[in-house]
Amino acid sequence: MLILGNGGAAAAAVIALDRSEVYGSSRRLRGPDELAARTGSSVVPVPWGSGVAGAVVVNATPIGMGDEPLPEAVTAVWSGLLDMPYAGGDTRAVATARDGGVPVVDGLDLLVAQAAESFSLWTGVEAPVEVMRQAARR
Repeated sequence: MLILGNGGAAAAAVIALDRSEVYGSSRRLRGPDELAARTGSSVVPVPWGSGVAGAVVVNATPIGMGDEPLPEAVTAVWSGLLDMPYAGGDTRAVATARDGGVPVVDGLDLLVAQAAESFSLWTGVEAPVEVMRQAARR
């Protein structure tokens, strides 16, 4: 896994990937080291804009909320994408991944999963995930 970013969403991803080999990349030079320290996890620093061959990329940055693409060196060697930003449609990263046949979970999928978990926790009822997904896509 290659985590892009070093904020709260990136920290959550690192914690969720507890025993996985995690690489981290941030526009801030010490970002991956700070991320490792905050999460108590091992994060192998990767220079910003560099890819990790075969890695699933977790985009935990705001890249995608505008029209900015992920670095080409990252997208050239990825094996999957979890793109946390969500906008009115596909981000450039999601479109690039889908066009290249790369498996994708987009920000709206993530938002629906969070909402479904919250719904179930608060109500004690299994969330109607597919209904929620359809509503979110509309």
